[in-house]
Amino acid sequence: MKILKGYENDYSFERNSDNIADMVLSGKYLAKRNLKINIGEIKIDEYPSEERLEYLKRLLAEKYNKNVKHFVLGAASNGIIQNLVKLFFSKGGTLLVSEFSFPQPEYAVNRIGGTVKKIATENFKINFNNIIKEINEDTKAIFLCNPNNPTGYYYNPEEIIDFAKKVKNVPVIVSEAAVEFACKSSLLNFDLPENIIVTRSFSKAYGLAGLRVGFGYLSGKYLEIYQKNITRFEVSILSIEVAIQMLEANDINQNVNLVLKERNYLQYELDKLGIKTLKSDSNAFMSEKKYELSFYELLNKKGVSVAKVDSDQEGYFYFRVAVQEHKVNKIFIKRLKEIGSKNIKMFER
Repeated sequence: MKILKGYENDYSFERNSDNIADMVLSGKYLAKRNLKINIGEIKIDEYPSEERLEYLKRLLAEKYNKNVKHFVLGAASNGIIQNLVKLFFSKGGTLLVSEFSFPQPEYAVNRIGGTVKKIATENFKINFNNIIKEINEDTKAIFLCNPNNPTGYYYNPEEIIDFAKKVKNVPVIVSEAAVEFACKSSLLNFDLPENIIVTRSFSKAYGLAGLRVGFGYLSGKYLEIYQKNITRFEVSILSIEVAIQMLEANDINQNVNLVLKERNYLQYELDKLGIKTLKSDSNAFMSEKKYELSFYELLNKKGVSVAKVDSDQEGYFYFRVAVQEHKVNKIFIKRLKEIGSKNIKMFER
């Protein structure tokens, strides 16, 4: 099958206009924060202290009822994933990923000299049996997202655990960057086999994308390898302090609810325009149909940015939309209405 390129980076295009609808960035925080950070009291001329690093990890351990020794901190979920790629693919090898998945691991593996094999989905859903069939001696790791990015589908943790037990000699890296929006269980709520590595982020539900802070959960030989080879000081003092305050406040539920409300608004309005989208358990969702690349170009001309998800058909793409604040979401819908349902249908396949 054709190797898909994935989709454009999950970062803002930095367009600062009231008439622009940037629907790419997926870390907007819609609720009010009550942070009390005094920059003057933070010793920014020093490295983060072991005490504060351990305190943040201890908060995480208490939250998920896990041993604090199994947690590592990093530059968001993606930073930890990049480290794992360096560890597992330093001598080459193959990464197995689903056809539709977060592309950063793929880019990292390719850059380091490894290869990536994409496994076809069934109705956009991960086919775990097909992944198992592709495992061979060259397979160094498997990468999954839950909820999946960009489709937004959530998978029962028991299903992932059962899958990992079947491939026990291969590490299964699972990004749960947006799991809070599923309002369902995390893998961290279960006893995990050694080969499951969970990465989490403060970028989505906690809205700290700009601070680049996240954590990983590892055990056994994978934890030992990580701790021996990766520095403990990848996260800044400021990032640590803000993450600590967010965890201590424990008040992201309002933000999650506001994001889900906006997601429902967007999907409802798109449906009225004839644009069908996949049911999502994330803060982002993907189109059900493919569209001509000329539609993507038209959207850009009208000041609309969506994440382009490459399809297996030349000249056509799916697109992913991430929830923004309501005024931006309204601009997005307004621009689509200006194009019109009939015209949009002409781009659809």
